[in-house]
Amino acid sequence: FFRNKKILMDAYPHIEEKKLSQGNDLSNFMHHATIKIFGYDSVEDYYRDCSCVSSISKVEIPLMVIHALDDPIVCEKNFPWEHLKRNRNILLLTTQHGGHSGWLEGVN
Repeated sequence: FFRNKKILMDAYPHIEEKKLSQGNDLSNFMHHATIKIFGYDSVEDYYRDCSCVSSISKVEIPLMVIHALDDPIVCEKNFPWEHLKRNRNILLLTTQHGGHSGWLEGVN
């Protein structure tokens, strides 16, 4: 946040900089920036609308899901394991490391 603070504050002046600056974790950013940027009343509402859980049962063609167990955004305890297991069209692959949006190194 701090590296891009000026860009964020210029684009979204309704965000309270003081509240954002009080913490340095994702939860603080979600509560004081993300829900305001996207017009949500709560983080829970945001997660409900952005979650894939309601769509998993509708997958009718083969789908491979790759998930890194060290994903800092979709942590292991919040990952929809059981929902994915119920759909026979979904193949779930996990890696120990990888991050959120990609794997920056090859397979070791």
